[in-house]
Amino acid sequence: MTFFVDACFLVRLHQDRARFAEFQRQHDLVAAQLERLQAAGHDIQPHIHPHWDGAAYADGAWRFDYQRFALPNLPADERTRIIAEACDHLRAYVSAPLLAHRGGGWSLQPFHSVRDALLAQGLWLDSTVFAHGYRDHPHQPYDFRAAPEQSLWRFDDDPLRPTGGPFVELAITAAPVTPDFYWRLALTRKLGGAKHQKFGDGAPTAMGRGEALAKLFTITSLPVSADGFKARLLNRALRIQEKRARRDPGIDHFTVVSHPKALTPDSVARLDRFLDDIAHSQSHQAVSITQRAAALKAAARPAAQESVRP
Repeated sequence: MTFFVDACFLVRLHQDRARFAEFQRQHDLVAAQLERLQAAGHDIQPHIHPHWDGAAYADGAWRFDYQRFALPNLPADERTRIIAEACDHLRAYVSAPLLAHRGGGWSLQPFHSVRDALLAQGLWLDSTVFAHGYRDHPHQPYDFRAAPEQSLWRFDDDPLRPTGGPFVELAITAAPVTPDFYWRLALTRKLGGAKHQKFGDGAPTAMGRGEALAKLFTITSLPVSADGFKARLLNRALRIQEKRARRDPGIDHFTVVSHPKALTPDSVARLDRFLDDIAHSQSHQAVSITQRAAALKAAARPAAQESVRP
């Protein structure tokens, strides 16, 4: 697996550890988790949520300025500093090179505003986009509706345009979801009991009325996820992706996203069964982003050598 770590949170814990004793303890716990994950063979990469920069902590609670939620919307010097601080701090606890990135809150656009700062840190693979994704939100807007319906492509300054370039987009797999799914999700959250209670205490940005109604009454596109009730879609979404792959050679990955704060005992059990099925499959293989990146580089090397022959 690849774990995208909320590196800006670690930076804040480290910066304010002298003021708040619990920050040092929390930071040490995460550092120990990173060590165990790497020892188990997992991949660690940065996930950048800039609203931790400048957040206020008082009376045991965080208060955020959500005008700082989307990294591309910040001033250029702040974007560059935040990305550099996050990567530098994470490197102190990660043995393998950092090469990939996920936009915090799916916030990636306009990409050209973060392009050079990401490249400066060696981050050339992004995994944020999902087909048909769209959200009109004051603090967390994204519009992936023009994204290719492919698994992976190269781009330069716009991840929705596969024009070639120094970046690779490894898209999160998306699947169509009918309204009944969200009605069942809402019911499960209310009446599902302990096995459907989230492990974490974090929460996403609130949905607007229009967004909620769209989910409850129209077919929408959902990034395939192991979060909570959504884990029930894993096998169905894989079958849909397999059918797509038979029609389109540009579809050859099944990329699942998850947030530890949103996992439940039920979703962890379902994810465990799903991964066990993959491990025993003759047609699928689980790989980390670092492993996929190595394969991409190996595939590109002969072409590069060929291009310089006289």
